[in-house]
Amino acid sequence: RGRALAPAVVRALVDAIASLDDRPQLLFAHFTDAHAPYSAPGAARASGRERYASALAEIDRRLGELVEAIEDPALASRVVS
Repeated sequence: RGRALAPAVVRALVDAIASLDDRPQLLFAHFTDAHAPYSAPGAARASGRERYASALAEIDRRLGELVEAIEDPALASRVVS
């Protein structure tokens, strides 16, 4: 329920990947941060364009965290990207 922002989405993805069994499965995630109202940290007083860019930057940072997590040997064998 509600909007899950990038930090929560990435945490949920990493947790889900770690708990998968050996059957082929698909995980899909949608990042709502880049949809109005933009919710990136520190963007409250910025223009719409600046808030949008900030939201995209936050998603990008969190995707980097996801890539790092799935490159960990404990998860890497369970992921096809």
